[in-house]
Amino acid sequence: MTIQKLLLLCILVNFVFAIQGADVTCSGSACTTPGNCPSVPTTPPNLAWQNGARTGKCAISDCPSNTQSGLVGASDLFCLSCPGSTSGSAKAKYSNTEITGYVASSATCGNTRTPNTWSNSDCLACNGYSLQYAKPDQSGCTAQQQSNILFLSSLFLLSLLLI
Repeated sequence: MTIQKLLLLCILVNFVFAIQGADVTCSGSACTTPGNCPSVPTTPPNLAWQNGARTGKCAISDCPSNTQSGLVGASDLFCLSCPGSTSGSAKAKYSNTEITGYVASSATCGNTRTPNTWSNSDCLACNGYSLQYAKPDQSGCTAQQQSNILFLSSLFLLSLLLI
């Protein structure tokens, strides 16, 4: 019976002391108006945007306690408001490519990423082991590591053929 009371107390404390997310900038200052902020993940339930601590800023009303996986539909802006744990020196504030969890990459995993900035560590963080290596020109990720020596050798051979 004592364990049940402690468990109930922990659950109540969790609801009373909900952790509001960090302030972020949505496209409009009406944080609860659909379209101003990206949709919140559908899992876990009951997530919502609200006015942030500062005027014109928005924040997630109750950040989930586990932000590593299990999310469905997590945008970068959502992840920035409820960042995950730190990996090395990078904060987990971007959504992975499957939009199911947070990753600590150097930039977004999405299609708005600056061209030719992928590294092996970013590919692994964003895609897991399915596409863990950066292409030689850093334009994206691939499943197999491509040797720069092989690439340079091919270019050298091609230049010899053209002479």
